[in-house]
Amino acid sequence: MLARCEAINMGYDTPMLKSIAKSIAKWTMRHFTPAKFSESQARKGVKGGRVGGKMSNGGGRPSLNEPWGELGISRATYFRKKKAGLI
Repeated sequence: MLARCEAINMGYDTPMLKSIAKSIAKWTMRHFTPAKFSESQARKGVKGGRVGGKMSNGGGRPSLNEPWGELGISRATYFRKKKAGLI
């Protein structure tokens, strides 16, 4: 963290990022544990696709042509197979 902040700090006239980096590292060491990270991921997983108690439709731009749906595979799998020449 310190090395990255020092690299950014070179562009400023008044160096101040060392104390910011120290503060971030101190907070992270105090609050970020594998157990807390796991709890956070579990809470997010329980939500699933819900937003505000309702199921999310995924947002984003709707696709006019979704051949992966017709094939019964995910979008990522469709494009991997297409790139490999399997589709």
